[in-house]
Amino acid sequence: MIYSVELQEKQRQLLLQKQKGAATGELSFNQLNVKVIDAKNVNPQNLNAYDYQGISWAQVAGIHRNLYIEDRKQNYQPYRQYQNQLIKHKQPNRVADGKYFQIQKYYQGLKPKNTHFQLKDCVQAVSHHDVYFMGNERLNHLSTLRENIRYFDLLNDSNIQDWESLRQFRYACFSVDDECFALGGFKGGLYFHNITTKKGQYLKNITKNYTDPEGDTINFLKIYKEGNNKKLISAQNDRYVNIYDLECLYQPKQSVKCTNSVNVAKLNPIESDLLAIFADQQNPELIDLRSNEVIASLQGHSDFGLTLDWNPNGVTLCTGNQDGTALIWDIRNLSQQVHTLQGNMGNISQVKFDPTGSYLVSMECSDYLNIYDIYSNYQNFQVINYIGASTGFDIYQDKIFVGIHINDYNGIMEIQKTKPISEHQSRFEQFSI
Repeated sequence: MIYSVELQEKQRQLLLQKQKGAATGELSFNQLNVKVIDAKNVNPQNLNAYDYQGISWAQVAGIHRNLYIEDRKQNYQPYRQYQNQLIKHKQPNRVADGKYFQIQKYYQGLKPKNTHFQLKDCVQAVSHHDVYFMGNERLNHLSTLRENIRYFDLLNDSNIQDWESLRQFRYACFSVDDECFALGGFKGGLYFHNITTKKGQYLKNITKNYTDPEGDTINFLKIYKEGNNKKLISAQNDRYVNIYDLECLYQPKQSVKCTNSVNVAKLNPIESDLLAIFADQQNPELIDLRSNEVIASLQGHSDFGLTLDWNPNGVTLCTGNQDGTALIWDIRNLSQQVHTLQGNMGNISQVKFDPTGSYLVSMECSDYLNIYDIYSNYQNFQVINYIGASTGFDIYQDKIFVGIHINDYNGIMEIQKTKPISEHQSRFEQFSI
C-alpha cells in the first residue's frame, strides 16, 4: 500500500503529540538478547573451547581458533588504493597479553556497524559506562550500568520542518559529548541534537557538491570546546574543512579548502591554529588556520590515509594509513617520521592517544587492536586479537571500547587498563610544550 505524504505527516504529528524532540526508545539487554560475557569466566589458556566473544570454536566452527587466525592473517586482502608492493616493517617487542590492558567484558548481541567501510570512527565513549555507536541505521546509546540501549528516532523531532529531507538522511559519521551529538550524512546533511533539551537542528546540505550534485559525504565530525564555547569541525568530500560555532550552524566560522576530499581533520590540542588533515592522498598535511595555508606535507606513507590523532602534549602526531602502518611524527622536526608501527593484517583505520599521552592505540580494519607503550619509546606493544570487522573504538580514561561486526557474534568489547595511569603521568609532563 502506498501512503501519501499527507498521511505520513499526519501520523508523524500524532507521534509528536506523545513526545516532543527527537524521540528516544529504550530496550533492555533481555529484549535485545544481549549476552554479557565476563572475561572472568573465560580460560585464556583454552580460547578454543570458549573465547572472549563467546565463540566455542570446537563446537561451532569446527576449526582450531589459532589455525583460523593464522589462515585469516595470511589470506586477508584489505582494500587499498594502490596495488604496489608493500614494505613490511619489523614490529616492536610484543608483550604478554594483559600487561597493559585486560579484556573485561563482551556485550554479545549488540550490532555496531559503520555505514561506510572506510569510515571507522563509529564508537564513542562519554563515560566509563556510556558508549554511543552506529548500528541498525541509527545512533545507539549503550549503558553498561543499566544494561540497556537507548536509541534516537530523528524523524520524530518536532523542531525539524524539512521532514521529507530528514526522512532520506543517511549518516556516515557522528560526534558526541555528554550534552549533544552531531550526525554527518552521505549527501552533505548535518543533524545536531541537544540531548538535555531534546532540541534538534537539521541542515540539508552543508557541502559544495564537488563529488556529487546532490551533496558530498561528510567523512568526519568532532565536537570540541574552545574556552566556554562549543564548536564543531567537519571534514568533507567536497575538499573542505569547516569549523562551526554550535550556536550558529548555518554559517561556518571558518572554511579551509584542501586539494582532495578530506577524510579526517583534528586541531592541535595546544596550538589551536594548527590543523592536521588526511585527505585522499598519500601525505597528511599541517595547515596554519591563520592563513589557511599548508605549512607541511608529511612524506612517508604509500597509500591514502583515513585517520590521525594528536598526543595531548601537542608535539607528537600519529597518522594511520591503508598501507598497514601508523607513523609517528614530531612537529619540531618533520623531515621524516620518528617511528613506523607495522600492523598485523589490515589497514590502520583509527588511531588515538590515551588522555595522559602514555599509550597509543591503533585499530586495524579487522581483528586487531594494537596498544603501544609510549614510555618505552614505542618499543613495547600489546595486541588485543578478536574476530570480525572493526567498526571503531574509543578511550575513556582507563577503558577502551571496541565495536566488532561479525555474523552471530556482533558486539562491543570493554577493555580495562591494568596499570595505574599515575605511573606515566611524568611522561606526559616531560613532553608538554
